[in-house]
Amino acid sequence: MIGYIKGKVVDILDNGVLFDHDGVGFIIFTSSTTAAALSGKEDVTVYTYLNVREDAMELYGFASLDEREFFIKLLTVNGVGPKGGINILSNGSVSTLKAAIIDGDEDVLKAPGIGKKTVQKIILELKDKLIKEGVDVVPSNSSDSDAQAKSDAVLALVSLGYDRSTAAKAVNKVEVTGDMEAEDILKLALKHLL
Repeated sequence: MIGYIKGKVVDILDNGVLFDHDGVGFIIFTSSTTAAALSGKEDVTVYTYLNVREDAMELYGFASLDEREFFIKLLTVNGVGPKGGINILSNGSVSTLKAAIIDGDEDVLKAPGIGKKTVQKIILELKDKLIKEGVDVVPSNSSDSDAQAKSDAVLALVSLGYDRSTAAKAVNKVEVTGDMEAEDILKLALKHLL
């Protein structure tokens, strides 16, 4: 299994990133949160999960080990595959999603390919595990909240009709300073698109 790859993000794709490692381009499926966190950086480490099927080998990437471990937890729930797990991770930071599971907030966990019954299964199967682990559900540093604000801005642009790649590129042109929220980032990103 490939644990991580170091290199640079060449392009943001609709479902992930094109990643360059020593002249070899990898397509790595990521959540929009991870894509926003990695975009525009030259020398980054992407923690990976290799999904092997009969007809394909797919590489999934994460900005942190915590995100990767949470993704693997999601895969233990029957009905959640890698693409569904990535879609759930696009809904927010790991701490936000863990809080949603503990609080039983189904709306936060809804994602393309993840129905209501699967969301209920996720809550049922992971809630006690997360509580036993004593999870920290509060973002611990500002970079988490910056990445979350960027991710929320990308999702807002996608909901306005922009494709994910265009939205992520516009958001990454915005210089995030201080306590900028998603709304502030969205307004500045729209200026790059108009």
